[in-house]
Amino acid sequence: MIQSLPQKVVVFVNTFTLTGAGTYPPGVYVVETMEARLAKPGVHSPNSMMAIMLPTSNLSTLRVEAEASELEAALARDREAGETKT
Repeated sequence: MIQSLPQKVVVFVNTFTLTGAGTYPPGVYVVETMEARLAKPGVHSPNSMMAIMLPTSNLSTLRVEAEASELEAALARDREAGETKT
């Protein structure tokens, strides 16, 4: 069973890419973390998923699901790129 956790806001200072979702501009994005519950109560899967709300060309949003580690890697690349600019 998938359990949705509270949403959070992430900020990308630079253009970023998510596998299968394309490249997106810098900005503020809403992210929802989802965890798979295993058969035992309170036990969660180590592979958390996330859904990020991405803007589309027709002024709506597209919900893209990927592994949470992919979002964390994109945020780390964004921080590193920002550090090299200063």
